Amino acid sequence: ACPASCMPLEEWEDELESFFADLRQAYTRFRIKQLTLRSGLDDANTTAGVPEFPSNKDQKAWEEFCCGKDSHPPLLRYISKMDHVSTCTALRGLANHLETWPKGEGVSESAGQWLYALLTTLEKPIDGQMSSCLRSLYRACAAVRSQCSSSGPEDVNVARTNVILTIISRIFQQKVEPSSSVMQPRGRQQVV
Repeated sequence: ACPASCMPLEEWEDELESFFADLRQAYTRFRIKQLTLRSGLDDANTTAGVPEFPSNKDQKAWEEFCCGKDSHPPLLRYISKMDHVSTCTALRGLANHLETWPKGEGVSESAGQWLYALLTTLEKPIDGQMSSCLRSLYRACAAVRSQCSSSGPEDVNVARTNVILTIISRIFQQKVEPSSSVMQPRGRQQVV
């Protein structure tokens, strides 16, 4: 069961939701400007310095790309080149990564950075494939959080996990209802 002490406060979630919404708007403005500037350039000029991405069908390769021994950071020049299918495959690979992550360790720094960056790029409304992907990711993060042996939400591993869970549930409305083994956050009542 997830200890209530590891659940974020509603005020914290409100602030994160507002900040993340602003970040998504800034990213959208960046993409529009990038597409306008790129219209006159050939493809070789726009992909310089960007590593070759794994296949859109290979979740394990995406997991390795994002969190493996020779992982790549989620730089803006990388994520801005990813299409919808690549983003979904990378998110599924990261969900698989979380499902096999050692018990009690929380979301790794590299996984947290990639998840945050990829979620920033998602456009709404999301389609059925992405909805399913986000629900799988939510379940994986909730399971990781329930295994954390932390003193509270200030712990960096718990905080990282809470950030991803809050984004998925608040921004994309893909919260998976908790089972009886996950306690409700402080300051909220469960609606029956």
